[in-house]
Amino acid sequence: MLKKYLFILSAVISPWLFSQDFITVSNITRTGNFAACSGGDPTITAQMLTSDGSAVVNGNLQITDPCGFTTLRIIMSNLRYDHPGANWPHGFFFPEGENITVTNVNLPGGWIAQTSCTGAPCSAGDTGGVGFYYDGTTGNSCCSGHPNNDGDPSNNYGQSSMDCSTPFTIGFDMTFCNSRVETETTFFSLSGSSDGNTGCWSIPDVLTNTVSFSINTIESEIPLFESGPANPEVITECLNGGSQLNYIAVLEAECGSGDDVTWWSSASGGVLLGTGSPFYWDPPGQACPQGAIIYASCCPDGQGCERKPVIVGPCLPPSDVPTFAPIPPQCPGMDSPLPPQSIEGVTGTWTPVFDPFNTATYTFTPDPGQCATVPVQVEVVILPMIDLTFQPVEPICQFDTPPPLPNPSPNVGGTWSPAVIDTSTPGVFQYTYTPDNTCSEVYVMDITILEKIDPEFTTLPDHYCQGTEIIDLPTVSDNDYPGTWVPAQVDTSVVGTQTYVFTPSGEGCVETFSIEIEVEAYIIPTFADVPELCQYSTPPALPQPNEGITGNWQPAVIDTTTPGTFDYTFTPDMECSEPVTIQVVISPEIIAEFSLPNSYCQYETPELLPTTAGNGITGVWSPSVIDTGTPGVFNYTFIPDSGQCSNDLVLTIEIYEKPVLNSVVPQLLCDDDFDGIYHTNLNTLNQLLGGGTGIAYTYYASMADYNNDIPIPTGQLNDYQFTVLPATIYAAGTSGQGCRSDVVPITFDKGETVQHNSGPFGPIEFCQGDSIDLTQFEAQISGVTGVQFGYYNNLNNAQNDTNLIVNAQNFNPASNQNSVFVRIEAGDFCPAIVEITLLRHPLPLIEIPEPLIRLCPDDEYEVTATSDDPDAIFQWTLSNGSTVDGPTIVITDIGTYTVIAHSPFGCASDVRTLTVNLPATPVITQIEISGNDLNIGATNNGEGPLEYSLDGIFWQSSNQFPNLVPGEVYTVWVRSSGCMTAKTEVAILAVPNFISPNGDGINDTWMIRGIQAYKGATIKIFDRYGKVFVDRKLESGYEWDGKYMGRVVPSDDYWYIIQIPETELTPAQKFVGHISVRNQ
Repeated sequence: MLKKYLFILSAVISPWLFSQDFITVSNITRTGNFAACSGGDPTITAQMLTSDGSAVVNGNLQITDPCGFTTLRIIMSNLRYDHPGANWPHGFFFPEGENITVTNVNLPGGWIAQTSCTGAPCSAGDTGGVGFYYDGTTGNSCCSGHPNNDGDPSNNYGQSSMDCSTPFTIGFDMTFCNSRVETETTFFSLSGSSDGNTGCWSIPDVLTNTVSFSINTIESEIPLFESGPANPEVITECLNGGSQLNYIAVLEAECGSGDDVTWWSSASGGVLLGTGSPFYWDPPGQACPQGAIIYASCCPDGQGCERKPVIVGPCLPPSDVPTFAPIPPQCPGMDSPLPPQSIEGVTGTWTPVFDPFNTATYTFTPDPGQCATVPVQVEVVILPMIDLTFQPVEPICQFDTPPPLPNPSPNVGGTWSPAVIDTSTPGVFQYTYTPDNTCSEVYVMDITILEKIDPEFTTLPDHYCQGTEIIDLPTVSDNDYPGTWVPAQVDTSVVGTQTYVFTPSGEGCVETFSIEIEVEAYIIPTFADVPELCQYSTPPALPQPNEGITGNWQPAVIDTTTPGTFDYTFTPDMECSEPVTIQVVISPEIIAEFSLPNSYCQYETPELLPTTAGNGITGVWSPSVIDTGTPGVFNYTFIPDSGQCSNDLVLTIEIYEKPVLNSVVPQLLCDDDFDGIYHTNLNTLNQLLGGGTGIAYTYYASMADYNNDIPIPTGQLNDYQFTVLPATIYAAGTSGQGCRSDVVPITFDKGETVQHNSGPFGPIEFCQGDSIDLTQFEAQISGVTGVQFGYYNNLNNAQNDTNLIVNAQNFNPASNQNSVFVRIEAGDFCPAIVEITLLRHPLPLIEIPEPLIRLCPDDEYEVTATSDDPDAIFQWTLSNGSTVDGPTIVITDIGTYTVIAHSPFGCASDVRTLTVNLPATPVITQIEISGNDLNIGATNNGEGPLEYSLDGIFWQSSNQFPNLVPGEVYTVWVRSSGCMTAKTEVAILAVPNFISPNGDGINDTWMIRGIQAYKGATIKIFDRYGKVFVDRKLESGYEWDGKYMGRVVPSDDYWYIIQIPETELTPAQKFVGHISVRNQ
């Protein structure tokens, strides 16, 4: 029986229910919280989506190939899940390792996919497998502060809509291997988990919650294994003569579907060891693999299908007989083919010694100590030698068809190289015959290819002109090969082409030669007469010969541009002819002469076209009358009467278009600067008047001025002024060719003022120094669409549209400014001006006692801010960003503090800043030692007096400490502002001058007291002769026992040098003295 556990949750997908290929579902069983709800069993459908070796037959899933895969779409509806004690459903999952693939799961809101989920610490904390878990609530029992949908379902309740009264539906696609179907029904099971196990709830879920169902199945008639895998014995190979053993297991099985079997290292997953049957498995290592388990699968990829185990049997002992590859027959005189060792690597000796000329049997005797012990006999056959002979190949002419290469005698099979004779290149070439598997020597044959020679007749002509001569053809070629011609002579009296063949009469590879010789007729060309031609007339083509022969004229065409008599020579293409020259006469041209205009304005009356030219040439015009009604360029052609040697004359006349100006609608003007004068730029009317490109426009104040041609002066056009409206002026246009339009009247009238409310508006109240938004009244001033507002500091600027306020939404009024003016403009409307009044409120003044204080740790400081406004409201901003209302605060922490005052209207004062710093930490800069006195140098950057101490308890204002005890290490303290301190160690050295290292416990050692305060000090001790007994660098204290190299030095006086290196606080010091050593 196949049992699968699934974890899925999806939305209802109704289109799934309308497909075909449904499988009968039965045996629906509920347990746990699934069974606690009434309402009937769930409705479950199973539909095949894809199949590889399966089909749906009468509601049953029938398996035809156990190695294929099947994908079903499962829909489970009317699922109900109880949650006693608010222990809601939290996850749906299936265990790992069951080899079912689930895809296409649709999740309702709040559910997410997880590879695993462990419950919160307050729950049972169980770990659910791969599944879908609820993450859609913010409430929880022991994991507060976590939002919903944060990707971690363990910190959420599973308080979804799933309960006994709210059924839900899930759907998923399930893929499994067909080998799982082995019974009439195959079971599946959906498993669920509540909050108490995998969510955030304290009550564990002890129930097993499942919905199980089965589908009707029919297992495959093809067994998974036609011949099941057997447990094989192992062949043992002896390698390297027995020093190594190798083991080979022969694995055999046959898949019932015919697919190759695959072999695996484990029951699932694992490594593919090989394919096919039999499969020779060579396990790693050199140990016998007896008892090893190998798994056989019928699926090519080995995944998802049944695997059968194979237990490897015992390892057979290795063979004691050495084996050898067969030795082929040998030719006489060859080297010994007897191998030095067997296939298994067994070494030994061969007897007798190899005879290369006679067939014999040889015995191999294995060397002692190897797997193989049995002697083996091998026969080596020696074949007889065979001498081969061949029929010679006679020389062959180049390019002739070659004969086949001869076979040998006796007829021993073999191959020629090259395989066929090549006659394309003359010379002597070697062809090699190699016998097949016989004791015959390779035979080399030389074959000669004779060069093919063509007789040469380079000076023999192939063309003659017709005559009476009989020409004998030469009987010896240019390259000295004799022969005969057929025919032997060329008769030039006979016109035509004939083939003449030369046949060589000597020996050798000489070819025949043939040539075609033509005898051409001799022709003198004749031509038709060319008539006299007029100058510039179109000439006829030069005539072709009456005899029909081809050739070239020089010049190639008749040129009529120059009058006179000219020679034209025809040169035939054929050799058997001669050039002929003719003459052509060109008469001079007479040009008709007229005096006529070449342009008119449109509709202007034109002149008549005369039919007799000024020089007497008569003819007609086409067209016969000039038409000025249509503008453009037109050709009028004078066609002379025939017989006058005069050519057509073309007169080009251009008709210039008369400008037609547009009617102009009445022009509305505004008094933009409100001075009673209406200004306009008449040049802007040019575009409205139109009339074409290049038009010059003229304007007149009245029709009388137009009639008298008194235009408005050019200097007034850009700023033409009206004091009374309405008024009319007149315009006319003149083209670049001088063609003038009809006059057009233009009327001017007053424009309509933009709709607005007259105001005034305001006042706008603001604090001194604040920016204000002047645009806040725009909706009240005018509601016209597209209206534009301009803001100005005074009325004059608004009227003249000068000094516009640039940033009206962030305007800073002048100190004495009480209003601003708004200029309103919109499209074609005339502007209007309204006033906005302003009301300024003063800023309160604020002061604090001082901007900077220094505060020792654990101290406090009270500060009070004051203002000239008795009603001012104060607010402090502390160093941590928080705020405190009121004029006074108590400060305990260093940082930056700010305070601001607000008037009752809300005007804010300047911000005052109070900086609170720690006092400066003093820095010790110098230590001076003079005898037993100590002088300390220190600084705190000028922040008041410093105090000094040797114990950090008792302090003094003096930096001097006299009469200190030598050898003591003192800690020097410096304090600033009563709280900030610095310290360092210092010592006055105490160096004794006597030592008695006699072991009586008195002065047995020599010790420098205080030296431990100076790191890196050095000491040298030497006698009167300069011999050094001590030379050391000191990192701590030092004590000398009076010994050198383990022995006590003699009683005497010794000297020492102590050097202390310079530090940041003390200069370098040097101490020199002597030591008396007494050993008594």
